Amino acid sequence: MPEKAPKPLNSLGKDGAKLWRTLHKSMSFEERDYPLVQQLCESWELSRRCQRSMDEEGLLVEGRYGLRENPCCRLFVAAVNNYRLCARELGMVAKLEAITTTPEPSVLKFVAS
Repeated sequence: MPEKAPKPLNSLGKDGAKLWRTLHKSMSFEERDYPLVQQLCESWELSRRCQRSMDEEGLLVEGRYGLRENPCCRLFVAAVNNYRLCARELGMVAKLEAITTTPEPSVLKFVAS
């Protein structure tokens, strides 16, 4: 395993960068996998942002014609699905225990396939 994780792209926020570091500490990747690891971390970041928005605003928000689904609900589902696809493509089995309640990447338990 590498001693120090390669630096993630600037597109990652705090949650995504933390997951990047966690992954690189617990697993080793080939350089060709970095774009997919980056995408996995970006998906994690987006899911966390959506979750915080849904926690603050609720699942229903006031729209032009009354209450409607919070747009973050659909983004959250897309981000989690992309996260899972990336994990599968990288050959990882990721248990997403309580992804909707905890922003900590330590919730994820990675097992090399």
